Amino acid sequence: MKKFLVLVILVALVATSAFADPNYSGSLNVYGLIGDGTVNFVVNGIEYGRVDLKNNATVQSDGVGVQIGSWTMTATNQVLNAGYTVTYTYSQLAKVDDGVNLLAYEILEIDEVPDPDTSTVKATAATTALTMAAGLNTITRKVAFRLTAAGEAAVALAPPSDAYNSTVTIALSSN
Repeated sequence: MKKFLVLVILVALVATSAFADPNYSGSLNVYGLIGDGTVNFVVNGIEYGRVDLKNNATVQSDGVGVQIGSWTMTATNQVLNAGYTVTYTYSQLAKVDDGVNLLAYEILEIDEVPDPDTSTVKATAATTALTMAAGLNTITRKVAFRLTAAGEAAVALAPPSDAYNSTVTIALSSN
């Protein structure tokens, strides 16, 4: 019986050592990437007829302005507080090839997110600072124009013409 008991103990020791943890180990690497994200900036003009600069109340210096377009910035995978700047550049309304009858106007940037909408006057070279939240950001603004007080006075003295033009450039840059 002693032999049998010793044999059982010996078999138990051999069996447990066969299933014991191995004496070696390995390691694995984990690789990750967070991309820079994408930024998309689109300026959209809207079609409209020539604005009557003398008789249209919305384009006068105390008017709400005539909408000429909008811009939208979509930025993905942004770092918290990343900064961008939108810059408006334009010159006075003028007839083609006429540097005499210049009509001053201003751009209105309209933010529809708060209620009611807020309008901010943007003179040429004026900027709008944008600060990103982490992740996805979509920001849209409408753009309108109206005469300044000086432009309104110049309109009263300017000769009739349907050829008063100006171009507004809206550019996005990162800080």
